Amino acid sequence: MTGRRKRKSQQGFSLLEIIMAVGILSLVSLYLLQIFVTAVRLNHQAADLDESVQLGNSIIQLLDSGLEKERLANQPFFQHAQIEQNGQSTSLTMGYDDKWQPVPHDSEPALQPFYKLQVTATEQENTGGRLMTVALAVTRQQPYLLQKEDMPVIYQLETQRFLPGEGGGQP
Repeated sequence: MTGRRKRKSQQGFSLLEIIMAVGILSLVSLYLLQIFVTAVRLNHQAADLDESVQLGNSIIQLLDSGLEKERLANQPFFQHAQIEQNGQSTSLTMGYDDKWQPVPHDSEPALQPFYKLQVTATEQENTGGRLMTVALAVTRQQPYLLQKEDMPVIYQLETQRFLPGEGGGQP
């Protein structure tokens, strides 16, 4: 009898052992795939946030330069922007492709923006200058991988800036 046992154990794995090994391997690989997909999504979100913050800082610096609205709108940075003015409030909308390159607002439907920047600046006259309230939002026009949120907000900022007026209160 001991001879038979040796032969049986030397024949290899049984079908049940192989099925269990494949099942365990499948469960582990599904977990690893989920980790990989989450890492890819978080990488895209971090890169988008980085670009959005850089874009927002550039716009705030342009506003801090003290240029008048007309001269500000003619800056190369805003050449593809759609600008609307309503009294003391000015709205600016810009679209960007998936590589963060500006997309003209009147482009053909095939070039729809992947990201959208919306800036609203409201001025209030003040003695010695102007107080400007700026609201900025960057949204992605498509959901992230395995996310259901449509048009997620990547970056949002609201700030107030004091722009000295001409000859008002400044030495």
